[in-house]
Amino acid sequence: EAVLRAFGYQERMTPEEHAEVRDILEAAVAVAPDHSDCLAELASIYWHEYAFGYNLRPDSVGRARAAAQRAVASAPTSHFAHCAFATSLFFEKDYLAFRAAAERALALNRMDSSTAAILGNMIAYAGDWEYGRSIVERAMQLNPHHAGWYHYVAFCDAYRRRDYRGALASALKDNMPAYHWPQEYLAADYGQLGEEERARAALRELRALVPNFGATAREEFGKWLGADLTEHLLDGLRKAGLKIPDADAAPTLPATVRKPASEAHVQEAFWVAVLSFKSSGGVEIESFADGLSDDITTGLSRFPYLSVVARAAAARLKGRPGDERTLGAELGARYVVEGSIRKQGSAIRVSARLIDTESGAQLWAETYDRDLQVSSIFAVQDDVAARIVATVADSYGVLVNSMALVAAAKDDADLTPAEWQFQYFAYRQQITPANHAALKKRLEAALERDQRRAEIWSCLAQMYVDAYAFGFQADPTDLDRALVAARRGVEFDRTNQFGLVSLAQTYFFRQDLAAFRPAAERAMALNPLNTDALGILGLLIVHTGEFERGAAIVRHAMELNPDHAGWMHFGPIWEHFHKREYERALEHANQVDIPGLFWPYLVVAATCGHLGQNAEATAAVRDLLALDPEFAAHARSNITSWHFASGLLEPLLDGLRKAGLSIPVAGAAPDSPRSSASAPADRA
Repeated sequence: EAVLRAFGYQERMTPEEHAEVRDILEAAVAVAPDHSDCLAELASIYWHEYAFGYNLRPDSVGRARAAAQRAVASAPTSHFAHCAFATSLFFEKDYLAFRAAAERALALNRMDSSTAAILGNMIAYAGDWEYGRSIVERAMQLNPHHAGWYHYVAFCDAYRRRDYRGALASALKDNMPAYHWPQEYLAADYGQLGEEERARAALRELRALVPNFGATAREEFGKWLGADLTEHLLDGLRKAGLKIPDADAAPTLPATVRKPASEAHVQEAFWVAVLSFKSSGGVEIESFADGLSDDITTGLSRFPYLSVVARAAAARLKGRPGDERTLGAELGARYVVEGSIRKQGSAIRVSARLIDTESGAQLWAETYDRDLQVSSIFAVQDDVAARIVATVADSYGVLVNSMALVAAAKDDADLTPAEWQFQYFAYRQQITPANHAALKKRLEAALERDQRRAEIWSCLAQMYVDAYAFGFQADPTDLDRALVAARRGVEFDRTNQFGLVSLAQTYFFRQDLAAFRPAAERAMALNPLNTDALGILGLLIVHTGEFERGAAIVRHAMELNPDHAGWMHFGPIWEHFHKREYERALEHANQVDIPGLFWPYLVVAATCGHLGQNAEATAAVRDLLALDPEFAAHARSNITSWHFASGLLEPLLDGLRKAGLSIPVAGAAPDSPRSSASAPADRA
C-alpha cells in the first residue's frame, strides 16, 4: 500500500505530497526493512529532495543511493531497484557507474515504459543523445498515453543542436502546466527565436511558479544537464528577459553532489563496444553475424568491471564507412571488438579482433574454424561467442591489462571501484609478501574514505584470505576479518560475482563447507563465462573432495580461454593424484609455469617419489628447499590449509618423504608456523 501511495505521488508531485509520502515510506521500511519496492520508491523520494528542492534534508543523494543499494540487495533481479540505483548515481555525476546500472535495469524489464523513459532521458543528458532518445522514443511507442515529460529529451537534443523550431514542437507537447520545466524551456526557446512576446509570457508563467528562478537557474539546470547545454539554455533565458547572475556569482552545487573526478569523456576510457561483424555468404550468415555480435555484447556485459556500449547503439553503425578508431570514437568507446565471417561450403571461419581506438593497436586476434555439418549454426554461434568473451574479458587478459595500465597513473583517491579490481588483478600477477602488504594498506585506506564500495570490500576480503592461505603477516584474525569484509561486499551488491567469489573463498578457508558450496554455486551461475571465477571455485571444489566435478569445471574454464593462468592445472593435478595417476599429474605439473611457486615443485617431488623416479624427485626437493629451506618443518600446516578435506594430505606427505624430504609423522612433533617465504605467486 505504501508503494501504491508513492505511485500516486508521481501523478501529483508537490512538496506537500512529497513530505507525506516520504513519511509513509520511511515508516513502511522501518516495519519491513528488506522490502525492495519500498526501498526503491524511498530512494526516488530522496533524490527528489535534491532534484526538485522538495523538503530538502542533508545528503539527499547519498541517502538515495544507500536506499537503492538495499533495494538491489533485497531483490537483485528487480529492474525497479536497479533503476533507483542508476538514478542516484546519475545525480552523483558518476556516469560510468550510472550507465552500467541503467543498462542492467533496462535489460531486466524492457516493457516498463516509465523506467525506460527516465533512464533514456538520463543517458542522453549524460552525453549519449542518440541512444538515449531512441530509448525514450520506444517507451513512447509502448505507451501512447505517456506523461508529458517524456518529450524533454527531444526538446533538449533539438535545442543543443540549435534546431529551435524542432525544440519548440517538442516543448509544446508537454501537458504539465503545473511544473516549471516546460515554461523554462519555452522561454529559452522563444528567446533564441526572437519571439519576444511569447518569451515574456513564458517568463510570467515561470515566475509565478518559481519567483527567484533567475538566481537559481544555473544550479537547477546543472543538476541534470552538462555545462555547455546549461549555459546555452541560460543564454536563451537572458534573451527572453530573465536576469541571471554570471557564472562567477552563481551558487555552487550542493554538497550532496559528488563532482566527478574527471570529465565524462575521460571516464569513457574503459568503455567497450562490439561492432557488427562483417559477413559474406548470404542472409543466413548475416543473421549469424548479427547474432554473434549480440551474444558477445551480452557476454561482456556480465563482467561488472567492464562498461559495454549497448548493442542497439553499436548496431546503428552497421555498414557505416570508417575504421575502428573512427567508429569507436563515435560510440565513446576506448576499446572495440570487431571481426569478419566467411563461409565456403559447410566450413565457416570467424575472425575476431580487439582494437585500442586511442592508439590504433590490435591488442588481440583469433580465428575460429567450424564445420556446419558437425554443429548447428546456433551451436557454433554460442561456442564462438563464449570463447571470445572468456578470452577478452578474463582478469588475466589483454583488455584488463590495458585498462590497468591506464588506471595505474591515477591517484588512489581517484580510482573507480572497477579500477580497484584492476589493482587486485595486477597484484595476482605477482603475489609476494611486499605486494600483499602494500595493496592491503591501500585498500584499507580507500575504505576509510568511502565504506560503501562493494568492490573494495571484496578486494580486501581477498587480501585477508591470502594472508592466511599463503602465510603473509600471520594474524589469527585474518579469516574473521575476511568474513566481515566479504559479507559487506555482498551486502552492497549481491549481484556482483567478484563479491560472491570472495565470500565463497572465505567460507572455504574457514572450513565451513556447508556455507561454501551454495556461495560457490551462486557465484558461478552469475557469470558462466568468467573463466577466472570458474577456475578458482572449481579448484576449491576439488579441494573439498569432489574431484571429478571440480576438475571438470576447471577444464571447462581452460577450454573456454586458452590463455588461462597456469595455476588452473592444479585442478586436474589433484584429480589425477587422487586416482594415483601420477604420470598424468606430472604432465600437468610441468605446465604450471609459475616461477617462485612452491606447489609445482611439491607436486613433482611427491609424484616422482611415488613413481620411484629418484633423480627427478631429488631435483624437485632441491628446488623446493631453495625457495624455503625450512619447508619440511611446516609442510603439514602449509598443505593442510588447502587440503583439509581432500584426503590428499597424507599421500602428499608420504610422496615427499619418498622423495627424500624429512617430514615428521602426524603427532611426532608440533608443526612449525608457516613461512611467507614459501608463498606462491598465485592460487594453489
